[in-house]
Amino acid sequence: MADWQTQIGGGIRITGQLTEDARLGYTPGDSPTAVLDLMITPAKGLPYLIRQPLGSDPSAHIAAQAKLRVLRRGDEVAVYAEGLRAQSDHGIASLRALGVTHVLPISSALTRKLNPALNEEG
Repeated sequence: MADWQTQIGGGIRITGQLTEDARLGYTPGDSPTAVLDLMITPAKGLPYLIRQPLGSDPSAHIAAQAKLRVLRRGDEVAVYAEGLRAQSDHGIASLRALGVTHVLPISSALTRKLNPALNEEG
């Protein structure tokens, strides 16, 4: 395993564009866990469904809300996960990421608007 994989976790890296703004939910109970939900469309292939538990303490909830603000529809993201599972829901096939360790924005619509050179194909 490469050094960066040991540091960031996850053996799979998924990149693509967010099909919609990321959503934040909370598990029920006395100590709710913040959960980030998003869907990524890659350049080729099936869409990926991502669910990342972010923690149950108040600082994790604040960090989750901050992360939510930078994950908008059309933004390119990288997701690190342990595995994938194929699934079909209401006739829509997708891949569910398992053991998600990180969701990182690569470029946002605002970044591309401020720096048009990022839109050029290299």
